[in-house]
Amino acid sequence: MKNIFDINVRIFDECKEHRDDNERIPMLLTGEYGIGKTNAALLYCIRNPGSLYFSFKNIDSSLAPSIFAKRYSNIFSECYDWKDFFLQLEKYAKNIVPAVFFDDYGDRNDKEEFLNCLNDFLNRNKYICQIILIINKGERMSHLGEALGVVMQEFNPVIVRKAFDRISEADAFRLSALTDGYYELLKLYNDEISFEENIKQFLNNGSPFYRFAVDYLSHFLRSPESYNTLLYAIALGNNRITEMSDFTGFPKNKVDKYIKALQEIRIVRKTKDRNGHSTYVIKNNYFKLWYKFLFAEQTDIDGNFSNIIIADSINELEHKLVPETFSKWCCHWIYIHQNRLSDRIPHVYEEKNLNVNINGTVFDYAETISGKLILLKTFTNKPSKEKWLEIEKAALTVTPFYNTEFIVGSMNGYREYYWDINRQYDNIHLVQLQSLNI
Repeated sequence: MKNIFDINVRIFDECKEHRDDNERIPMLLTGEYGIGKTNAALLYCIRNPGSLYFSFKNIDSSLAPSIFAKRYSNIFSECYDWKDFFLQLEKYAKNIVPAVFFDDYGDRNDKEEFLNCLNDFLNRNKYICQIILIINKGERMSHLGEALGVVMQEFNPVIVRKAFDRISEADAFRLSALTDGYYELLKLYNDEISFEENIKQFLNNGSPFYRFAVDYLSHFLRSPESYNTLLYAIALGNNRITEMSDFTGFPKNKVDKYIKALQEIRIVRKTKDRNGHSTYVIKNNYFKLWYKFLFAEQTDIDGNFSNIIIADSINELEHKLVPETFSKWCCHWIYIHQNRLSDRIPHVYEEKNLNVNINGTVFDYAETISGKLILLKTFTNKPSKEKWLEIEKAALTVTPFYNTEFIVGSMNGYREYYWDINRQYDNIHLVQLQSLNI
């Protein structure tokens, strides 16, 4: 795998822009657990000599100054408190103007003295260096005050494709759907063997791919066992509080408490069904697959799952998760290109606008904005002319043709008919895999 941060340099650009315009405020780099924040910071330090990297992981804040000083013993002498640490950093930074990363800032809620000394340091030293604090989304942190927030996003399917020399466009998208674009999972893929062979290697209870789910919950939750049971219930289709309570045997108030915790760590999201009832779903494809097929299954002596489990996992990926992921990215395409479609922001992430049935045809997304109908219909294979006629017929039951923006997504290209109507009408938009570099 190529270095994915060479392909997507936005995070470095953000760092450099903040470094050039630093006004005594730190930069707060956030992102999901496993998205690649640490790797981005370490690579930045390699590419920008003189920059420093420190991590609070598993370290008490009061002990950190002495440990951090030892990491760069050529810069720091012994440090016993944060005041001494920042005084020594001040002497170093005057000549270098470095970027200084403090990773795992949210690991413990014990940073009050660190923050006080950091603020004193920044107030004394405008433009002397750039301070970047790194934190996982969902973590509680000590009060920081003013900071420039930068969010690190998952890597989109086009970037995933460019990260590997020997991977097809289709397999790159399958990998993107399986990993949700998380760096810690993407880096495990071996493009010298087939996608199916990679899946077999992933589905072993000793593999880093399998362990990621265990590590994720252990990082955020003290006793993940009960939460695992609840996530298993959701993965099997028990999406309402009552259903989860019946499945697990937990009282409803306990289920409600646990669900709130799972929402805070961004593994579960709340939505509403067609009747307006609250339901809860697992947000991430990786966790959907893990809890549905791996969590409760036994392995052989080598830690491998059965061929049936492997086949069921691939089938779920191919026929459910990949189409859902493609639909999600097409919705994001609409959001990014909103100026081409409407004079107002489309609500592509609201549940009421998703999977909308219009006259028997189910659209991935449908919404009327300022009197104009915006429709999205996606396909995994080349859609036929008959499919277009169904789309057009359904739309005409709502509003005239010219008053509709049609977005047709296809993972495997289009028949010539679609290109003909795309050229003929400017309200017909075709979105392919290569369109998703957004």
